[in-house]
Amino acid sequence: MRFFLRHLFATAAVSALSAVLAALTYFALLGWAMVSDQGLGGPFALPFICLFGVVFGCLVSVTVLFPLTAAAQLLRTRFLPSVVVFECPALLGMALLLVGTAATTVALTLRPSFPTLLLLTAIAFSVLVGLLFAYWFVLRAADALIAFALWLYSRLVARRSSPAPIRGAA
Repeated sequence: MRFFLRHLFATAAVSALSAVLAALTYFALLGWAMVSDQGLGGPFALPFICLFGVVFGCLVSVTVLFPLTAAAQLLRTRFLPSVVVFECPALLGMALLLVGTAATTVALTLRPSFPTLLLLTAIAFSVLVGLLFAYWFVLRAADALIAFALWLYSRLVARRSSPAPIRGAA
């Protein structure tokens, strides 16, 4: 149960981060539209871009980040159970393999120019590593959050269940 709760926290964090990045992108595009004297797409552009960011964050979390981090945790617990930092090289290697496979597929099917392919690969790898770091960091912090929530809940339940002392009784 704790495993899935940690991943649920991480998915929510990545979805929120994706929405914030989408909103920042919108404001950057708004600045560009003012400088170039062009339109931006109407009054619903910001909500739809943020909605796209949330949906993108959820899909990437479920289809890419969850399997990568679960595999890295499995590798770490099999070979180096005490060192959590060794998940990072495994995650980076798997992310590089994933982006490299996608770039090879795009190169063979669409045949873009090499600089365009290199730029798109660098952007995709940077975004994936950023989201992967956020997901991994929230997974590490989720244990402390869950422990704090359980401690707070036990304190609240203990306070309600203990009878209040009667004042004035000898």
